[in-house]
Amino acid sequence: MVSIASNNEIECLQWVKYGSLTSAALMSPTKPGVYALCINRKVYGLSISVDWGYIGRSDKLNRRLTEHLPKNEKNDLLKKWIFSHYNNIEVWVATTATKKQSRLAEKELVRELNPTINKIKFTEE
Repeated sequence: MVSIASNNEIECLQWVKYGSLTSAALMSPTKPGVYALCINRKVYGLSISVDWGYIGRSDKLNRRLTEHLPKNEKNDLLKKWIFSHYNNIEVWVATTATKKQSRLAEKELVRELNPTINKIKFTEE
């Protein structure tokens, strides 16, 4: 659970993990929210490191995740990353109550996790 501070309120994101990009695209809700693509390296089932590849947001999560499937992806750098890690990608999805909350969550997550592929890097303001 990640807490996102916004205008003196705290929103706790409830994350759902999908074991593949395909399952995330098929099973994610048609609601606003944020998502994170990562490679979770494990030993005997225990995480030893997580490499965050991409953080995104959308008004309709399942539609946006479908756009990230290799055959649909337009961002060449992200497409290459997805192809090279396709069988090891985990997708984390959290819905938000509003589009504004998803924008804020994306900004904070990119700042904190520093994903490899994101073009926009948010810095302290």
